[in-house]
Amino acid sequence: MQALQATVTVQVPEDKVLVDKVEYMELKEKEYIGKTWKLKEMKDELGITKSVTWITECILKPNYEDIKDWCFIKEGKGGRGGTIVLASKAKRWFDENWSRIDWEERI
Repeated sequence: MQALQATVTVQVPEDKVLVDKVEYMELKEKEYIGKTWKLKEMKDELGITKSVTWITECILKPNYEDIKDWCFIKEGKGGRGGTIVLASKAKRWFDENWSRIDWEERI
């Protein structure tokens, strides 16, 4: 069997950098650390196509014991609620639990 050795040169544009995948993922996560979202922001950031009412009733409330360290649900009268979530933990929870959610559930 014959072995071939080659050297390849790749030009990296001035406006680009090479970063290890692990380091990249850590940097992406840092942008969410310490940031809070209102429920509408979470819905938009995570690309959830359901209504905020559906998210509250079908995801947040049933899982509240599991998520209460990153989610605060304040229910008020006359639509004066105010759910606040810690973005970094919410994002991680959704990444880990996405397949557990019944996306066809009705309220």
